[in-house]
Amino acid sequence: MALPSRLRRAAQGALIATAAAAAGLTGMAPPAAAEVTKPFEKVYDDAVYGDFITGGNTVLGCDGSPDQADCERATESDTTNNNTLYMAQLDRAGLSTATFNSSSGQYEIPPGSKIVHAQLMWGGNDGTYGSNNRVLCDIGSGNTAKHPSAPGPQGAAPILRVDGGPEEKVSIDDFTQDSGNGPHYYSARSDVTSLFQNAPDGTPFRVDVGDVWAPEGQGCVGGWSLTLVYAFDEANADYAPQRRAVDLYYGHVKQGSRDTPTTVEICDFYKSGSEPPRASTSILEGDRGVKGDQFRVNGTAVRNARGEIDNFFDSTVDHALDPDYDNALGMDAKEFELPEGAIKPGDTCADLTFSTRGDTYVPFQVALSVPVPDLKYTKSAEPTTVRPGDTVTYTVEVQNVSDVDYPNAQFSDDLSDNLDQAEYNDDADASTGTATYEEPRVRWKGDLKAHETATITYSVTVNDPPTGDDKLRNNVIVEAPGPGEPGKDITEVVNCAENSEDPACGTEPKPAPPEADVAGGKEVRTDGPVAPGGAFRYLVTATNNGPDPAEDVTATDTLPDGLIFQSGADCTAEGQKVTCGPVDELAKDEKKSWTLIVRLDPDYTGDGSDLGNKVTVKAKTPEDPKPGNNTSKPVTVPVAPPDKDKDDAKALPRPQGERAQLAATGTSSPLAPAGLSAGALVVGAGALAAGRRLGRD
Repeated sequence: MALPSRLRRAAQGALIATAAAAAGLTGMAPPAAAEVTKPFEKVYDDAVYGDFITGGNTVLGCDGSPDQADCERATESDTTNNNTLYMAQLDRAGLSTATFNSSSGQYEIPPGSKIVHAQLMWGGNDGTYGSNNRVLCDIGSGNTAKHPSAPGPQGAAPILRVDGGPEEKVSIDDFTQDSGNGPHYYSARSDVTSLFQNAPDGTPFRVDVGDVWAPEGQGCVGGWSLTLVYAFDEANADYAPQRRAVDLYYGHVKQGSRDTPTTVEICDFYKSGSEPPRASTSILEGDRGVKGDQFRVNGTAVRNARGEIDNFFDSTVDHALDPDYDNALGMDAKEFELPEGAIKPGDTCADLTFSTRGDTYVPFQVALSVPVPDLKYTKSAEPTTVRPGDTVTYTVEVQNVSDVDYPNAQFSDDLSDNLDQAEYNDDADASTGTATYEEPRVRWKGDLKAHETATITYSVTVNDPPTGDDKLRNNVIVEAPGPGEPGKDITEVVNCAENSEDPACGTEPKPAPPEADVAGGKEVRTDGPVAPGGAFRYLVTATNNGPDPAEDVTATDTLPDGLIFQSGADCTAEGQKVTCGPVDELAKDEKKSWTLIVRLDPDYTGDGSDLGNKVTVKAKTPEDPKPGNNTSKPVTVPVAPPDKDKDDAKALPRPQGERAQLAATGTSSPLAPAGLSAGALVVGAGALAAGRRLGRD
């Protein structure tokens, strides 16, 4: 089961327009809602040991403007805006690709971190004005907008270069264009994470953006915003001491002075710890010289860098490199800490509100980063190798590693992949909180004090005989805390997610491979000492001590010199090596025996001490738990001492080839000389006896 990638999977961000208190005022029309061309929607959320960085730049400025001198003074002014200035295309990035504008920014992520998400957003005037689409950027006469030679904004994708790397044309993942009264604007976004995979850490790197579609002319605006999310693999005392929930939203709202405020609601986090929440916004037309605009979080107004509450959107771009205007003349892309108390410990939602009493502007990007409790989940299973009938016990430890209490923590464990070959034992138990089971899920819910750990155990019994796919898989699915809807998936620190490489993750017990302890045995069967040329028997055995059947069992006995194999059922010899079997299957506790008939070499003159030998048995079963008993103990043959009274027999010559024929025929009689039949031998013996009788007579 795929595990979720996020601390929480929050509900789709809703854009809420709140009406001003005009009800009850006779004869007065209520304020209009802002022109919401695209409600703010979440494009990224995750919980990371890290944070986000937001910055950007304008692509319109003073270079080559008929108002260049006034424009350059305005970039350093706190009272001037772009409405009366001719804004010209800038081309500052030095891209090798032919571009009609470009600018640069500079970013740096902490050493040891990596970029896990990157979102490029851009926008500007579309070069038309009012319901009749006059070719203007702002109200006035004689300020006809000059459009780029590129296609209109809906088909123009910017070029991005990271740290001097290749120049890439980005995709357009979202595009929005408004209409109606006043100036018309557009915005767009692109997920550019793949282009930042080789970005350096711990050192500044440059980002160049070109071909952001924007007309030039009086009052025109255009620029880009880049949000990078960086993360460490684990908590970092210097840069990421606590996990943060990071949300990034894209939308398009034309917020006018007569419009009701626009609120973006972000939920399903749980604020904890002392680290301050952070936010970022990107907007078009935030004039520094026009006041009355505010950005509030849960009703608390946020101050700009100069400490102003009523001029928050003031043409400030963070991380700008070239140009580096103090007053970006209509472009905002900035990050900031929220005031103390704006999001309180224990809060699970935040309202981010845009409003204005004078300056009309277009917000299109919002990011929020909130410190959240750090729950660490570890899961293990015992034993890690199981057999039919065995019980597997799962243990999940949930630890609150943050400094504040965590109410309503919860997780579930889907046992579907277990229940095809095991049975749940209805024994879920928890050291704190409540553990329940509703097929096929074990669930736990409870409140955890700061640094408290809950231990949850439950077990299954493997079916006997085996069933299913021989895999006992399951993963912890952490569920949304707080007042959010039950069952929404979230992710904490879980050591046993799908495809986990954590060596401590032992949550997928594997069925044990078949094992058969096959033992070899050998005995000598004879009525007494064996004289040279005499025959005796070996009894060879293979015993399966289990626990599983043994397959293709064989016994191998290499006879020492001095012994000659004669015969044996289901046994064959190759030189001195005798092999018996194979037996297709030997059940547990079953024994198989073979009897070998062996002859002592007629020329043998030893005392038998050199005739010790042993048998080795084996099976093709994958594993033998006790290979040391595959080979029997050595056995020896009792040999009769030499007979001094039969020296004349020893002196008789022996025909050539007797040993080989002896082994082949199994006879113990002396063999006839070559070319002489056995019948002739009998006749000769009779004639000799007759001659002896005649001589005595």
